[in-house]
Amino acid sequence: LCVSSLKAQLLKLQVQLASSLVAISEHEKQVEQHKGQVATLQAELAGLSAKSLQAESDASKKMADVESERMSMEGSLVESSRMLSLLQEEFSKQTEEYSEVQQQLGQSAELEQQLE
Repeated sequence: LCVSSLKAQLLKLQVQLASSLVAISEHEKQVEQHKGQVATLQAELAGLSAKSLQAESDASKKMADVESERMSMEGSLVESSRMLSLLQEEFSKQTEEYSEVQQQLGQSAELEQQLE
């Protein structure tokens, strides 16, 4: 009776052990799945980080290009303003000369009339 009871207990323990081994195996499969998911997520994160760095780099380059263009335009504006001033001075001189020539023509016409 004692041996048969021990055999029954042993059989019961073997069944529990087998059941535990199956559960451990299932948990190991889940752990491996989770490791795969973590690796996938880490790869995605690395890809996103790379894209983010590239976007930052692109944005910095565009900002530098815009700043360079702005400085170039400011330089052109200064040059255009200088040219405009020179042209205005030249126009004033020519207007003065025109007035003088008109005055001289008027005086010449008066002299011609007086001589006639």
